[in-house]
Amino acid sequence: MEYRGARLAALQTALLATCAERDLARVLSFRHFAAEARAPSTGLPEAARVRWEQDPQQHGGGP
Repeated sequence: MEYRGARLAALQTALLATCAERDLARVLSFRHFAAEARAPSTGLPEAARVRWEQDPQQHGGGP
């Protein structure tokens, strides 16, 4: 996996974990470039699905 992809996966995982821990339904993120802003949101549903499959108790509900 390339560096940017690994970094993005780590950021998405941290974001999802924080949302689960603090019961957050929405998060606002600021980026300098539009392309960088789109990347996390496009891959987030897949990252959420993977995390839910790994630990459905912590990430209640469906993917």
